[in-house]
Amino acid sequence: MSERKNSIEETKLILQEWKVVIRTQMHFNDMIMKMRTTGVSIVVAVFSAAAYSLQYDELYLTICGYSFHASVLVILFGLGMLVGVFGLDYFYYYKMLLGAVRRGD
Repeated sequence: MSERKNSIEETKLILQEWKVVIRTQMHFNDMIMKMRTTGVSIVVAVFSAAAYSLQYDELYLTICGYSFHASVLVILFGLGMLVGVFGLDYFYYYKMLLGAVRRGD
């Protein structure tokens, strides 16, 4: 009887751990989706600001002898944000999600 009781308790513990793993997977999946939607929305807004600034011809800058439109800086900022969102997504949240999935197997 004691062996059966231990088996039931062990099954309960395994089920409890499985529930925590599933909750963790759902958490990281939710974080990935929120970060992607927020990051892409901000990047699109930055690129829209760059497109809007192109209608003004007097926004040219000269730095170290190079002349370029100010929208170039805004576009570079947007590209940097896009790379940052990708890095955070792929190298952090995605790796954490894969770890939680592997633990659930």
